[in-house]
Amino acid sequence: MPRTLFLLSPCQLKGGNYSTISRIRCHLVKRGHTCQLWDIQELEKGGGEGEVNRVLHQHQVDLLIGIHAFRTGRILKDCKVPYILILGGTDVNEFHKDEHRMSVMTLAVMRASYVICFSESLQQKAQSLWPNLPVNRSAVISQAVSTSPAPFSLHTALEERHGVQGSRDMFVFLLVGAIRPVKNPLYLLHSFSEWHQTCDKVLLVILGPVSDEQYYRKEFLPAVERSEGVVHIPGLTFEETHAAVTQSFALVNSSESEGMALAILEAMQLNTPVLARDIPGNRAIVEDGRTGLLFDSPQEFREKASALMSDAERRGRMVVEAAQYVARHHSLQQEEAAYVSVVQRCLVNRPSH
Repeated sequence: MPRTLFLLSPCQLKGGNYSTISRIRCHLVKRGHTCQLWDIQELEKGGGEGEVNRVLHQHQVDLLIGIHAFRTGRILKDCKVPYILILGGTDVNEFHKDEHRMSVMTLAVMRASYVICFSESLQQKAQSLWPNLPVNRSAVISQAVSTSPAPFSLHTALEERHGVQGSRDMFVFLLVGAIRPVKNPLYLLHSFSEWHQTCDKVLLVILGPVSDEQYYRKEFLPAVERSEGVVHIPGLTFEETHAAVTQSFALVNSSESEGMALAILEAMQLNTPVLARDIPGNRAIVEDGRTGLLFDSPQEFREKASALMSDAERRGRMVVEAAQYVARHHSLQQEEAAYVSVVQRCLVNRPSH
C-alpha cells in the first residue's frame, strides 16, 4: 500500500548526499509512495522537536529516510515517526571524534528502524562504533550510478573564464568535490604545481562549490592563487559536471575519508580513469591497477599519473574494467530493489492513516 515518506538531506549543497537521496526518492515514487524531499536546515529553522513532529503529523508521514547520522540525526533522534538512517561517510569516519556529535549520532543510530551503509567496510566501522546495533537492523546497499552529460565544454570554460589557453592539448586532471577540509583539495597542490612547472601540459582543475567558507578564504583560495597549473571552478550542475568528467584525462580523489565517492563511480561509468587516495572508502570500489589507481602520497600520485599518460593501452583496459564493475555492482535496478525491500519491512507493521 502506498505511504507518505519524508526524505531528509542537506539539500542546499548539491553534493553526493543530495544526489543519493534524490535517486532513492525516484525509486520509491515509482512504487507509488508519496515522497517529499526536505532540506534539514529548512526543518530546523521552523523550531525545535515539537515543530518537527507537528510538521510530520500535519503531513501524516509514515516513514522518514535521512542521510548522515549527525546532520539529519539531530532531527531524527527526537521524531515520533519511524525512520531509516543512511550513514554518509564523514559521520562515521570523522564526526565520531567529537563527543557531542557522537552522542547525537548514537541516539539517532540506536533509535533507527534500519541503518544503511554503502559498503561492508563502512558497516564494519559502524559496528565498531555502535556494537549494540542489532545486525538484523543494518544492511549494505551500494550506491547506484546514473550519469547524463550536458552539452557543456570544459575547455571553453577554462579558456573564457579562467584564461587557460590550449587546454584541449593538456592532460586535465579533474578533482570533483565540495571545498571543505575532509575532501582535502590541497593535498596534491604543491606537488602538482611543481610538476606543471616542468611539464606545462598537465593541469589540475578543482571543481566544486564552497561548503566551508572559512577554510575557503583562509586556506584554499590563497593556496590556489599562488599555485601554477591549478584552477578552481566554483561549481556546475550535475549534468555539466558529468560532461567535464568525460572531457578530462582522469578524475582525482584526494579525500581524507569517504563513505562511497559518487564522483568516482560516475567517472568509471563515463569511461574516465580514476586516481584515488588509498583510504578504506575508495579501496571498497577501486581495485588498484585494474579499475583505477590508488595512491597514498603526492609523489605516488605523480608517478602513477605520469605512467598512465604514457600508456594509452593500459588506460583503455582500465576504463573498460571500471565500466564493467559499475554495471555489475552499482546498477539502478539493484539499488531500487534494495531500498524498496527495506522500506517495506519498516512499514509492514505500521497502520496507514
